[in-house]
Amino acid sequence: MLLRLEALSKRFGRDWVIRDLSLSLDRGEVVALLGPNGSGKTTLLRLMAGLLKPTRGRVERQGHALFLPNPPPSTATSLPGSTSSLTWASTGPRGTGRQPWPASPSPRTCPSPPSPAG
Repeated sequence: MLLRLEALSKRFGRDWVIRDLSLSLDRGEVVALLGPNGSGKTTLLRLMAGLLKPTRGRVERQGHALFLPNPPPSTATSLPGSTSSLTWASTGPRGTGRQPWPASPSPRTCPSPPSPAG
């Protein structure tokens, strides 16, 4: 499955833009997203791309969750071997609540810049 949305909801302040949307898309399927201005089309696309974190629900691309459904609570501890009162907090991978995206199957390389004329 290419994309799966499960009970997806997004709220900005008190306004629910998307509520309990579930959708599955397989490779090769074509879908049109239609609606009036302000109906949540762009918000949905941003959620599907991983640019916005859902208020509730889950977004999966190729079987991988874009965000942790319930990030672990923040924990604060002293730095090991430190005598200072500094603390650090961890809420997940890189502190963002996101799961790392799997590495691409083949690395891309950039072409070398052209040599200066002279």
